[in-house]
Amino acid sequence: MKQKHIFLLLISIAVFHPSAFFAQAKQPADSLDYKEKYGLRLGVDLSKPLRTILEENYQGFEINGDYRIYEDYYVAGELGNEKNVVSEPNVTAEASGSYLKLGVNYNAYDNWQGMENLIFAGLRYGFATYSSELQEYSIYSPTNYFGPDVRT
Repeated sequence: MKQKHIFLLLISIAVFHPSAFFAQAKQPADSLDYKEKYGLRLGVDLSKPLRTILEENYQGFEINGDYRIYEDYYVAGELGNEKNVVSEPNVTAEASGSYLKLGVNYNAYDNWQGMENLIFAGLRYGFATYSSELQEYSIYSPTNYFGPDVRT
């Protein structure tokens, strides 16, 4: 009977405390330090040149960039220029201008070591200079008694 109790005690220790029989050797700490990259990134908004090619009355270009200042925080800026001509049956107008947007981004994505993916949220403050010109318009008349009245 005593052997049975001793055998059950040894089995319960082995099942519930495996570290008592299978001790693991301590692993040395990793000697390589991975350094995160900090620096300036520049880019171009591809939608504006593509729209310039596809639409006859539009011209636009934008350069954007950011600088990593902390692990998940970036200082960001965008500089652009646009020109758009609107041609409707009763009016033709042109608007053009330049803008500068400055702000910060927060990277909400937790990357693995060595990866630099971004899913970010940010705030911007913008400055702009725009001008618009009414090139041609017509006066609406429900009858054609006087003919079309187009003014430039």
